[in-house]
Amino acid sequence: MPDGRVRYEATVRHAPIGIAHIGADNRFLEVNQRLAELLGQPVEAFEGMSPYDVVHGDDHAIDLQDFARMRRGEIDRFSVEKRLLHRDGTAIWSRVSVSCLRDDSGAVSL
Repeated sequence: MPDGRVRYEATVRHAPIGIAHIGADNRFLEVNQRLAELLGQPVEAFEGMSPYDVVHGDDHAIDLQDFARMRRGEIDRFSVEKRLLHRDGTAIWSRVSVSCLRDDSGAVSL
């Protein structure tokens, strides 16, 4: 039977939904194949990109208050609807769920 890390990686890789990990510098650390397909990009295209590079400009401010609350430790997760941009410019309405990983002291953990 595979260990936990192998199962986790397989789950993310084969998930039927788009999944991304974002670093403290607000850049993609990892995206799964499904998210890349939904946005019409190869996985490698996300290297160095910010999530805001794939969010419709009118929707950039939708979750700023929630992100601020998350940074202050008031919430650990939230969900919003916003438009993501396909490589061809098509807007795709999506429910984006965000969660923050914290260490035992409550600090953001990457």
